[in-house]
Amino acid sequence: MVSIVKESNDANKKNSADFTGVDKDIQVYERDVLDYLTDMEPQTQNLFYAGNFLEVGSGSSSIKEFYNAHYRIAGIQLPGMSFDMETDKLTRIPMFKACNFEYKVTIDWREDVYHSVQKYHEDWMRRWYDRVHDTLRCGVSGKFRSLDLIAYHYTASSDLATFLEEPEIEPLFWYRIAGMVPINIEGMKFDAANGKNDELYSVQYICSKIDLRYNMKFLSTEHNLYDTTESAKEGKSMNDVAVWSPEGINESFNTEAQQNQNLEKLRLARTLSTTYDSYLS
Repeated sequence: MVSIVKESNDANKKNSADFTGVDKDIQVYERDVLDYLTDMEPQTQNLFYAGNFLEVGSGSSSIKEFYNAHYRIAGIQLPGMSFDMETDKLTRIPMFKACNFEYKVTIDWREDVYHSVQKYHEDWMRRWYDRVHDTLRCGVSGKFRSLDLIAYHYTASSDLATFLEEPEIEPLFWYRIAGMVPINIEGMKFDAANGKNDELYSVQYICSKIDLRYNMKFLSTEHNLYDTTESAKEGKSMNDVAVWSPEGINESFNTEAQQNQNLEKLRLARTLSTTYDSYLS
């Protein structure tokens, strides 16, 4: 932590600052930053499982699954969130106006020579609209889908009996997407001059629910300053919470190091305990 920069008290040096002690703190920062970044595991957006692509009808017996969807899904783009803020003219304080969250998901599919993915979605859209007779179809049967997205990474094996460390899969978080309806599917294009036949088939969906839940193994029950999800209530104590800490390997056991480690755990616990419960009902 860098020392607090203070405004100068010298009347002859207005609009100046006192940087006493800051130079030493920056030297410590330059010494430790490479170790910090070397130990930090970067994001792995290419490691995910997207499956359980289900058609849910009027009853539990009418559930139908797109069985090879998890092999065909090559990428998913999920919406973010933004705030509309306005600065108050009198107080100069940003004031909240609105929260914007789009319920749109884009999936890139691996298509085959039979155009199975395109036909699947065209049949799906016919549950809403009969193009031949130019009529809308009633009821909810076959109109909605749900999807599970699980992000994961690899960790070293905890089995001490093995001489070599074997990577183990550790799930990170789970997206539950429900009420999906396709709103834009690509048409067909034939080009004799184009020899690339491995292009992905992109479909955009609108949905009614996008729910994010983190692995409760990473959550703690002791961060009382922050809101917790139901999964967090089943977590472990702060001392046992399994989160990555850049200062986790420290054998000096000095008070400052332990304090920094707890602050890092607290920061990650706050991040991991955030959930978006989004229902358009």
